[in-house]
Amino acid sequence: MFTNKYRAKKIIALSFVIILFCIHSHKNRPEMALKFSECLLNPKQYNGRELIIKNEAKTGEIFKDKFEILQGNDKIMVIGAIESLKKNEYVTLRATFHKEGYLTVKDMHVHKYRRLKIAISMITIILVGWIFFRKYRFNLGQMVFIER
Repeated sequence: MFTNKYRAKKIIALSFVIILFCIHSHKNRPEMALKFSECLLNPKQYNGRELIIKNEAKTGEIFKDKFEILQGNDKIMVIGAIESLKKNEYVTLRATFHKEGYLTVKDMHVHKYRRLKIAISMITIILVGWIFFRKYRFNLGQMVFIER
């Protein structure tokens, strides 16, 4: 399994398996790809449809029993629990779309300090990569990393 024999074939096979998983996920979970902006264009067709809102979605104005979700230039009202929710927080939520043009929350997660966590992760990746490539180099002919 860990020998150099057939290394290129193993890499190609594993890449193919990852591609198959991506295709399977896309075909079997289409509601994850649906955005609320698409639902607002044809509200009767998507009435009662469950949505997962996650890509760079943040809170806008917050009212007594509802709040706004902003995703790019789009915004929509969301009715549901708002305890300890603040403006401009990143959220992921599972909600039901209603033809009147609002969402009802089923489940919600607030991503506290999301940008800070991303920055720390990026700095760590760069540091580990710099340390690794100071010690090793990649040999394309043999498809292995060799110590310098």
